[in-house]
Parts: sequence; C-alpha cells; structure tokens
Amino acid sequence: MAPRFKQGSVPSTLHLIQNITYLARGRLDLSRGLCPGASTPPLFAGLTAMDDSWDERILALEVSRLSRAAKARISRAKQREAAEMASRTSSCRQQGQQKRARPRSESASLTLSKDCASSQARKRPNTAAAEADAAAQSSNTNCSGSRSRPTTSLRDSIRSRKGDSGKLAACAWDKVRLVASASVLTVGTECSGLESVMAALGQMGLGKQTRLRFICEKDAAARKLILAHRTPDFIYEDITERPVDQMPTCDIYAAGFPCQPWSAAGLREGANDRHGRGQIFPRILEYLRRKLPKCFLLENVKGLTSITHRKAFKNMLASLRSGDKYIVSWRVLNTADYGIPQNRPRLYIIGLLRSACPAVESSIASFKWPRRTECMPLSVLLDPDKSGIERQQPRPGSTAEKHLLQLQRQLAKQGSDAHCLTPYALDIFGIKARAVAGRVPCLTRTQAATGAFWITTAGGLLTTQEMLRLQSLPDHLVDTAAAAGVSDRQLRQMIGNAMSVNVLVLILSKLLIAMGLAAREP
Repeated sequence: MAPRFKQGSVPSTLHLIQNITYLARGRLDLSRGLCPGASTPPLFAGLTAMDDSWDERILALEVSRLSRAAKARISRAKQREAAEMASRTSSCRQQGQQKRARPRSESASLTLSKDCASSQARKRPNTAAAEADAAAQSSNTNCSGSRSRPTTSLRDSIRSRKGDSGKLAACAWDKVRLVASASVLTVGTECSGLESVMAALGQMGLGKQTRLRFICEKDAAARKLILAHRTPDFIYEDITERPVDQMPTCDIYAAGFPCQPWSAAGLREGANDRHGRGQIFPRILEYLRRKLPKCFLLENVKGLTSITHRKAFKNMLASLRSGDKYIVSWRVLNTADYGIPQNRPRLYIIGLLRSACPAVESSIASFKWPRRTECMPLSVLLDPDKSGIERQQPRPGSTAEKHLLQLQRQLAKQGSDAHCLTPYALDIFGIKARAVAGRVPCLTRTQAATGAFWITTAGGLLTTQEMLRLQSLPDHLVDTAAAAGVSDRQLRQMIGNAMSVNVLVLILSKLLIAMGLAAREP
C-alpha cells in the first residue's frame, strides 16, 4: 500500500526526488493535485494533504536544480566554442609553416626534452640558402635624405636567406607601391626613433620622392643612427625647447610620442608623469596648429584608450579637432593582423587637413582603415640554424632560467612534438612565464634589451636581426648602427620603441591617396 503523508510529516529522500521528477515533467500540480488526465502514481496518493510550506520547498529545490543545469550547459558550450576557436587558429597558423623543421643549433645549451630531441633528429635538414647578389651602391645622397644603403625589401631579404624555395604568405603591406603626385613629398618626424615612417615610405617606392625636412629626437644614440643613413634638413634635440615658429612645414607629419605614461606596464601616471613625458602631446598639438601639415599620423600604446586614461584621450581628440581644421580618426591595430607575427596592439591617430583636401567629402569616403591580412609564419623570420649564430641564453641560476625550465616541462607534458615543429616564443623575463605559439608577444624597450623571448625551434633568444624583421625593418641597420658607434643593446632598445613598418605602410598609403598626394603605381 502506498504511504500517505500527514500534515507536518517529513517525506523520505526517495519520495522527495520522485515528487520533483513528476513536477519537472508537468504531471503534478501542487495547488490542484494531479494534472488532468495523468495517472495517479502510488507515491503521490494523499500528497495534496501536505502543508503548503512543502510546496514552496519542493519548488525551490527544482528551480535550484534547473539553474545549476543551465549553468553547466552554458559552461560546456563555452568550452566547446573555445576549443573550436583554438582548433581553427592552430590550423590557420600551420597552413603557412614549413613542412620540414630545422635541426636544433648545436650551440644551444638548453633543450626541451629527450622526446623533442629525438623528433628533431628525424627531421630532414633545410635546403641550401641561395647566394644574394650584392648590388653596387652609389655614394650620392638623394632627395629623400637617405645615404646610400641596401634597398632590398624585407621579403627579398628573407628569400635570400631561405633560398628560392622559401614560401611566404601573401601580405598586402609588402605589395603596396605608390607614385607621388608632386615631385617631392616633405616629411617631418618627432620622437623619431628609428625613422619607421621613412622606412615605410621607402617600402612603398616613394624613397626617392621624399625629403626629410626635420627630425626631433632626445636620445643621442638614436640621433647618431639617423644621421648615419638619413640627411634631414633640420635636427632638434628636445621637443619641449624647439622653436616652433622657425620650424619648416611639411606634407606628412608623424610622431610616436612617449608611451610610458599611458602603458599598462608602467605607472599609468598619464599627463602627470613624473618625468614630464605626459606633456609631450601639447608640443605636438602646438606644431599642428601653427604649421598645419597636410596630414599627420600619431602612434601610442593601446592603454591610452583604456578607462584609466579615457578623459585624457577624449581631450586629445577634442584638441586635434578644435577649429575644425582636421578630419581626425583613430583605430587600435595589431601588428600580427597585418602580416608580421608580433602581438603589438597600438593606437594610431590620423588627420587630414580640410583646406588641403581635393574634395573634403570624397577624402573622408576614400580613407578606409586597412583590413586584416594574412600573417607570415614566424619560422620565416628566424635565422637558419646552419648560419652558425650563437644565440644568447638566460644567465644560469636566474629567474629567467627557472621560467625557461618550467615552460619546457609544460610543453613536454603535452605528449607531442608540436613545440618542435611550431616555434614557441617563451616569455621568460616577465613576472609570469608564458609560451605563445607561432608569434611573439609585444617587443618592448626593456624586453628587447635583454633578448626578448626564447624560441623553442632555435634553442635560444632572439637575435637583433630577427627583432628588426619583427618590426618590418631592414637587417642592414645592424651594420649601420655598429658603424655609427651605437651598441647592440641601444639598437635593441630602439627596436622595442619603434613603430611597426608593415602597419605604417597600410595606413600611410591610404592616407596619401585620400589626400591626393600619391596614387597607386600603374
């Protein structure tokens, strides 16, 4: 005989579970008894005689169970979505990578694991690199303010190292070719650094049609390097002391003002930076208002757009737009999204002088921020092992070495030799160690000076030439810096502060076309 529940009695756990089950299936109505047409289960005989408080408790338990089940379903859906995204990202990265991995350098003092070493031994060596023909360079200077130097592009430089068989991804930044509308394009830069803007113009084929009117750089080593391969008309050492009224005007004005006050890696003091770096922007604004260059390009870190500095950033944009003289637009673009495997999100602000636009409305419509392009594999930018380069290693017993060993163990636990086929960039000098597959984290001034990242397939830290390639800068800057008396450490610090040339090419090409200063090469 089925049990009956008296008022105030406590049903057993089994009874309670069965009650909830029937409630979830819609076969039980606690206020009216059973649903019409439903058969009466023995366990529910006399259930309607229960106290009303039990109705509320049963309902609360069922709601709680359904809530937990919903959360579990959402969690599983997120995990499936993350796994699918990781799978798609991994497959995209592996499409452009070489099928044959290079053997590890014998000079590397640290290895990943015995399994990784054995898998490396099974790989076939790369083909011999092709000999690059040395072109005779003239000693004359041209109107671009550039001394004689190799004119090969980054793509040609890679092909000469990798041989004719080296396959590169189709990167739009390396295909852009422009012809200037005027005989000479004038350029002025402040916080000039490595002169990435001039390198970008040269990459687009405008090197002989540009004239460097002035530079402004506080770092003495950077000025020495600029003067070793550029010939600016005017040189200013301090942006806070230069005479704006006596400065020449230009068609293209560019400045990568200091990022430390706004960076998440710094103190985030903003305009109140203790070293005065937060007060550089007013000097830039002063030049723009007085000299009115036809277009400008400003670059800084993504942190300037964060909620911490939102008010300062809005004031900057309002200042640039004051007087309605410039059409101003901005975007945060990542270097890795435009051809070079470096995770480097940066803020870019562009301005078009309304009075210089051939047609204001058409200029606004014609300028479009560049779309993402295919990224070349990291392995293509690395020096081949047979080049005999002795890569730097972390100091024995240091925290960096401990981080390296920790990451090696983590990669070895994956149970495959994926980290032997795909170059992983190991960030071992930071507070928290991390491994990034197929690309490198952001190169900063501090990280670049210490060697930046340990590459698994190379068995050591990045070389200076590899850092230059990760910024789309030419290899010959290493020799130029040595001849100018600039140390390798100083050059690396400049690389960490430089603007990515590949992104500049895509932005400047659209900017010059919108302003009518250049057209695409027929």
